[in-house]
Amino acid sequence: MRSSLYNTKKPEPNMSSKQMEEQMYNENEELLNALGGNVNRMKGMASTLHREAEEHNEILERLQSAVAGATVGVNTTIRNLKGVFEKSNWKYMVGVMAIVFFILYLIYSVA
Repeated sequence: MRSSLYNTKKPEPNMSSKQMEEQMYNENEELLNALGGNVNRMKGMASTLHREAEEHNEILERLQSAVAGATVGVNTTIRNLKGVFEKSNWKYMVGVMAIVFFILYLIYSVA
């Protein structure tokens, strides 16, 4: 049964015990070599996965820094806008916003 699983030769009935031992030894060596090859292949795949995970962690750290910087910028802008809205006339602000919108519209429509 075992030899048929691994495509190895079945012992012949008239073989001596020394020959059977040698055949089993050779089969075991073949199986160990195949197992060693599989282990080396899996080691290579694990190494590749480790390297990719480290690269992804670096990308995530850079992204986290960028998001933190953007969050600070957005919070500062919101605080400044609140100050402007509190100090300025709302009609003046609507005019400024309309001009900014028009400029952005022109930029995007030309591009």
